[in-house]
Amino acid sequence: MCIRDSLDKTEGWPVLLQLIKLWMAENKTGNHLDWSSGDEATDIAEYLSAEILKNLPSQVTDVLLETSILEHINGDLANFITGRSDCWEIFQSLRGLDALIVLISIKGGWFRYHHVFSEFLQSKLAAKGQSRIVELHQLACEWFHKHQNFDLAVKHACKANNEKKAVAIIEQAGAVRIALTGGMPLLRKLIQYLDIK
Repeated sequence: MCIRDSLDKTEGWPVLLQLIKLWMAENKTGNHLDWSSGDEATDIAEYLSAEILKNLPSQVTDVLLETSILEHINGDLANFITGRSDCWEIFQSLRGLDALIVLISIKGGWFRYHHVFSEFLQSKLAAKGQSRIVELHQLACEWFHKHQNFDLAVKHACKANNEKKAVAIIEQAGAVRIALTGGMPLLRKLIQYLDIK
């Protein structure tokens, strides 16, 4: 992989440099990064993700995998979908991974995973089976619905293949109310989740 491809995939120089720093801290063997290979197995971000994941405690890995279905994450939401009570502490312990965990908003402690890291985690979660993924989306739907975030509640209901629940959320919220509070673009987005033409 060339450096230009690495820059594109890692969202720029700062993240690429942080990833290289993490790789160097983990790699004490003197192995060199292979920038010339086009082989996906040598992709720096995926390699680093794999190296980081294998060095974490299993409960931390489980939380990362199960929250990878979310676009935006905080400790409360993570606790709800994983059935844990210590996700805030777990995320605090991951502060050194700021190349892979991106703060979105200090208010509410919202963050997201770097897209390469998220894809990697989702592929690992998928290997464990589809039933847990469906359950996680159902729980996310429930949490977002409770917090009146209709957009993400409907999105997760659809990802859980529960269009009936998605329609019920829209009906309960009231299409007119959604249009008035979130605007017509939000209402259109909710309808697109349902694949209604």
